[in-house]
Amino acid sequence: MLAFQDKPTTYTSVVRPIAMCDAKAVWALRNELSVRAAAIRGARMIPWGDHISWMARVALLDSDACAWVSVCPIRGNECEMLGVVWYIRCVKGAIISLHVRPESRRLGVAKRMIKATIDDAMESLGVNTVSAAVLVDNTGSRGLFRKLRWENLGIGELYDKQVEIHQYPPWTKREGGAL
Repeated sequence: MLAFQDKPTTYTSVVRPIAMCDAKAVWALRNELSVRAAAIRGARMIPWGDHISWMARVALLDSDACAWVSVCPIRGNECEMLGVVWYIRCVKGAIISLHVRPESRRLGVAKRMIKATIDDAMESLGVNTVSAAVLVDNTGSRGLFRKLRWENLGIGELYDKQVEIHQYPPWTKREGGAL
């Protein structure tokens, strides 16, 4: 479990592996309107049954998927969900997806989730690279991957949508070069 002091806010967020007890909060986050609008597969709301199947896959340590959440402890055992990040193994490495609730955007939540989980995800999935496909009009996410120094592989098409593809580690790091 990793804790970070957020600025300019005064709370501490914790990045931890996802658990089935997170199902309701993660479902609400995945169905939040701005999250659905930025979804590559479309704005359709995710039915509860589909979400529970997805949760079982990423929370019960499917060997092809892993996920973490960022939460803010508020009192006792209660936590407020800030974001979720998950990785799915594919033919050429893994694909990352993440969502951050609107009120927590631009506070470093996504950056911390990725930095706190990328190495564990790559090791757990047995992959050497992770890719992100971001809708071209999602300037916030595109900027995030640029700040994290992921390699920009250019514009492509996925599910009939224009996406910008980013890859970690960048080519120079994969080849042993300095960043």
